[in-house]
Amino acid sequence: MEMVVMVVAAENDGEKEEKKKKKKKKKKKKKKKKKKKKKKQKQKKMKKENLTNYERQKEAGIGLG
Repeated sequence: MEMVVMVVAAENDGEKEEKKKKKKKKKKKKKKKKKKKKKKQKQKKMKKENLTNYERQKEAGIGLG
């Protein structure tokens, strides 16, 4: 009887670990997707403004030593 309980407990631990890993992977994927979406929106905005990186830096006065 004790052996059976131990085996079941070990299986449950294994399942919990798998679920945890899957959840973590899903969360990471979601975060990556969100980051990609944000980047795309930023690029879209830049295109709308129609400024090149050089012009943007010139405007801000950065790196034109």
